[in-house]
Amino acid sequence: MFLSLPESIVVSEPAEEPVTRQEAKDRLNITDALDDSDIDMFIQSGREEAESYMERSIITQDRAMEFNHFPRDLEILMGPVQSVVSITYLDADGNLQTLSTSNYTLVDGKKKRSWILRASDVDWPDTYDSANAVTVTTRNGWGNAASVPASIKNAILIAVGHWVRHQASAEGGVPFRMPRQFYDLLDKYKVKRF
Repeated sequence: MFLSLPESIVVSEPAEEPVTRQEAKDRLNITDALDDSDIDMFIQSGREEAESYMERSIITQDRAMEFNHFPRDLEILMGPVQSVVSITYLDADGNLQTLSTSNYTLVDGKKKRSWILRASDVDWPDTYDSANAVTVTTRNGWGNAASVPASIKNAILIAVGHWVRHQASAEGGVPFRMPRQFYDLLDKYKVKRF
């Protein structure tokens, strides 16, 4: 049976991008400043597209997942997971509580799939009967730009180059697909779901 996972929502955006404007301009041989704002936008879009395709965060960012109650198995999306920021929940009376860190542990945070498991002999608390009664906030990503694998940076630069080359044509309504190399570079980091 396929179980639908909740969405992982960005709580705090990354403080930087995996590649700089100058790196993109050097790669694309752009010498003027006329395209700077477009290049910045393309870099962010390239990161977001890469994150969406891989189902992983690239640069450090806080993300939240909401559940109607504590699930038996708590899989964290959009890893790698650096740490658990907090687990909050509405208790049976509807009061907001923060779960003690002694009640759970992060497992496989650096791997493609990460989990939060209950400590032994601990049950998840009862929750109020409402939507989004449990919020799990984690700090995700490889770290800063220097920590990002070269293949991911290259994929983002391919995306930026693709959009720079085709933006004039795209304005005319002709869509251009992302080059296959973009996906090839990201495939080894992509989360596989069965």
